[in-house]
Amino acid sequence: MDKLSHRYVWVGMISAEHLKHCKQAFFDDPTLRAIEYRASPGASADAKRIGAEIEALIDMRRLSTFARGQCGSACAVAFLLGHERVLLASLDQVPTHLFIHVPRNSLTKEMNYGHADRDFKKIVARSGNRFPLSLLEMTYEVKTPEGGLYILRQAVASKENGGLHHVWFCAGDELITQQSCQPVVGVTPQDLGIAIE
Repeated sequence: MDKLSHRYVWVGMISAEHLKHCKQAFFDDPTLRAIEYRASPGASADAKRIGAEIEALIDMRRLSTFARGQCGSACAVAFLLGHERVLLASLDQVPTHLFIHVPRNSLTKEMNYGHADRDFKKIVARSGNRFPLSLLEMTYEVKTPEGGLYILRQAVASKENGGLHHVWFCAGDELITQQSCQPVVGVTPQDLGIAIE
């Protein structure tokens, strides 16, 4: 826990055990005003319940959210539900990024469109309609579980035109088809209501 800046630092998976520690920290210290997610690839099969509890905590305390390094799947959704959202510089070799995708059934791997629709509408609302629903809905077009939308703190160059881009769509079959992920041209995190520090 980073007491100096009044934020709880959540390192790793979005899990019931981590949630228990997080809730206890907020109970013990009423001055905490934010959650910083670090190196989180997402959640276990219990993501829906854990995500709902994180969302309730964020709403009850009007928390800001920060991300540093990887923040994928359930982490990205929790981050995007913060009342203020900030991408921070990475502390290791993994660049700070969000990975957004449609949740899948852990057994059948089928997409859960209903769950995604609810999350996506909440993300759009929390951003003050700055995060377009159509951008989130691009994730319905993925070919594999690895596909989705990537939002990068630092723009990277496109192989096709050399332009720098912060937001990328990956279908998930890029290794098989020998194609690159596609940049979402002209969109920055700031356009989506996400600050960069």
